[in-house]
Amino acid sequence: MSVTVAVQFSVIFTTTAMTVHLMGDSFDPMATDCLSFLRREFEYPYISTRFEFLAGLLTFICGIAIKSFVSLCSFPTLSQATTLLLLSTAGRMLAFDSVMGFDGIPHLVKRYLQLQFSKIQIMTPLSSLSLLCGIAAGIQYWKAISKPSPDVSPSIAGNSS
Repeated sequence: MSVTVAVQFSVIFTTTAMTVHLMGDSFDPMATDCLSFLRREFEYPYISTRFEFLAGLLTFICGIAIKSFVSLCSFPTLSQATTLLLLSTAGRMLAFDSVMGFDGIPHLVKRYLQLQFSKIQIMTPLSSLSLLCGIAAGIQYWKAISKPSPDVSPSIAGNSS
């Protein structure tokens, strides 16, 4: 759930900063549609907001699915039904992006990473430090997920004796 909170805070910060910037006049407001305007004038905040908001929702839903699966293990049918319902919701969210005529999730992820690692985003020492901390956090999360901690009690894992 910490990933959810982190990316949603980033979304709030980015959209607030973008809203303040929109009140200024340092951009060309003319465009054929709103989406073209956002992509042309504010590509990084637009892509960042879309990606991080979706990532936050997906991590939240998956976190609840895992919690439901574990906490309802005494009721296997209910546990499975709840988990599948939440995973179905996550799947619909991912499919919705393509239905709406966007370029799809793979393109969104690719463009987000391109923009995130571009020279523009890592020019300052603080931006570089933030990026390095994010990468280190990702590595630590991967380690934590890939090999379970030995201090997990059997009742949490669903093997209560």
